[in-house]
Amino acid sequence: MIYTYDTCSNLCGGKAYGLSLLSKMNIRIPKGIIVKSFKNEKVDEIAIKDFISHFSKSQKFAVRSSADVEDGELNSFAGIFKTMLNVDNDYFKIKEAILFVLKSSTSEVVKSYTNNKVEMSIIIQEMIEPVYSGVCFTNALNVNGQRAAMIEIVEGEGDKLVSGIYNSFKMVVPFINGKFEENYCEYSGNFINLENIQQLITIINKINNTYPKGVDIEWCVDNENRTFITQMRPITKPIYINKEYSNSEGQGIIITNGNVNGDAYFIDFDLPYEDMVKLINKFPEGSILISQATETYFLPAMKKASAIITESGSVLCHAAILARELNIPCVVACKDITKKVKTGDKIELDTIHGIIKINNNDIYLNKKFHFNYSDLDCFENYFAYSLRDQKVFIELTYEGIIIHSNEKLDGDNRAELELFVRLHFGMCPKYSEDNNKYLWIMEIERFKKLPLFLQFYSQINQAGKNLDADFLKTIKDQLLLIVKKLVKALDSCDDELLKIFIKEYCAAINELLVGVIPFGQTLLESYNQSIQLLEKENISFNDLLNKQIQVKSKKLKKTCEFLECLSEIKNSTYQIIWDMGAMDPDYFEKRDGEIAELLKIRNINYKNENVVDIFYDVFLGEEIEKLNIILKG
Repeated sequence: MIYTYDTCSNLCGGKAYGLSLLSKMNIRIPKGIIVKSFKNEKVDEIAIKDFISHFSKSQKFAVRSSADVEDGELNSFAGIFKTMLNVDNDYFKIKEAILFVLKSSTSEVVKSYTNNKVEMSIIIQEMIEPVYSGVCFTNALNVNGQRAAMIEIVEGEGDKLVSGIYNSFKMVVPFINGKFEENYCEYSGNFINLENIQQLITIINKINNTYPKGVDIEWCVDNENRTFITQMRPITKPIYINKEYSNSEGQGIIITNGNVNGDAYFIDFDLPYEDMVKLINKFPEGSILISQATETYFLPAMKKASAIITESGSVLCHAAILARELNIPCVVACKDITKKVKTGDKIELDTIHGIIKINNNDIYLNKKFHFNYSDLDCFENYFAYSLRDQKVFIELTYEGIIIHSNEKLDGDNRAELELFVRLHFGMCPKYSEDNNKYLWIMEIERFKKLPLFLQFYSQINQAGKNLDADFLKTIKDQLLLIVKKLVKALDSCDDELLKIFIKEYCAAINELLVGVIPFGQTLLESYNQSIQLLEKENISFNDLLNKQIQVKSKKLKKTCEFLECLSEIKNSTYQIIWDMGAMDPDYFEKRDGEIAELLKIRNINYKNENVVDIFYDVFLGEEIEKLNIILKG
């Protein structure tokens, strides 16, 4: 059965329905008809011949899929079904193209994407020869938390952009006072002649008036400077606009965040199709997919991959769209990655620090790498933020905003955090996939309730500001003496409450000596006070840790001595504390159970609250004097 844009409904598939909505808004789209099912071939033949007879014999056509599962709110099926372009104005050629597109609905790629039977309609459109083409998301979130339209453009046909083979020209059009405002556009990439960009922005404003939640559109401009919208569909995953998208250094664009370790599996995009398919079918579960770009037939491998890294591509390319839908880490436009990686190489993708490690050799993404601020045991610049069902810590560092969570954040929680951080800090947050920092922030919050911990924490930070190695050694000796007293008291103690607080003091001192001193504010101060001097002597901060390095500046010599002191404390005191018997290796794992038992004996109901926090709040006040007596002894 044949439908027009005016008569078709959502039963004709997502792509056809999107075009019908555009037609009803009087927006220019390629002329076309929709073939539903193609079962009554005789009737369809008459209608198709009538449609193509209205065009010149030289007119080419596009024959495109419009499946019932395609271009929906949950899944885009981006590029999964086949399209035939530049089909001759000949019924039998068009029929051949229709059968080709229909056949793609039962392909192995489609089966890997959905288990449901696919109902396919076919769109036959006049072929527009584009001067340039593009994709536009009308509801993206800018760095400052404001809404914007994200537009990507390539010369010629848009499939070059979607496949990721070519890097694109990019525009960000801010949404100001109820409309997209071209006077405040931001541009990046190789410039393309955009004399009629106003025409496109006028169209997206018109679409936005009807669909304010935002849509994903494909568009093109022909040689008569006419703008056509060729496709419109719901946005399946939010687009977050980062400054890194400019890719000015050509080192890669982070599409989705994560920290993943795995074996590289290289699929050469330049191989013949049959050879690529063989490699795709052999893709090992959990490997990291490496390629120049991806196409629809890569989907079986992408679904097994723990991460995707491509040599070319853009924010809106095929690999980027599918990675968002599959919720796996992805980096595109990573320069020369296929020359640096071979199948079997050990890869670590760390988007928090912007690093790809290849057999322990680092590639830095987007910016020159300096220092892992988020790895430091600094516990000053953070605050708690409560989501609907979990708490996170938002840490402010010189690297930017780092989100620490105890559990993996779902899409809704990430969207809320993205909006909050962009609105309040004007930057893009990064997400730590390692919950160790989250857990240590929780511990430090408790330790800060111990007067001794706060006292020495402050002294350690002061020693760091002055790069005072002698003061730091004095602090170390004082803390080890306290540990000795605590261990002695523990051996003779029969008060279960007091025992736990003695162990807490030991744990807190252990963190001061092996965490805060070597990895905390002391290390950060060493770095901050040496940056300019390092640049003058053309050496890196890591070079200062090399005892053979020769430095000219007296300040750098002092820094080297201070760093050596940090290293000595880290390497020696850890073993001393264990030899004293101050720490059980399973202490933190056992502690919650012991405290829960005590709370039960005391008839204290803690419900879903943290048992250690309850214990501190209820008992620390009455036990603190006993602890002070031990420390004075």
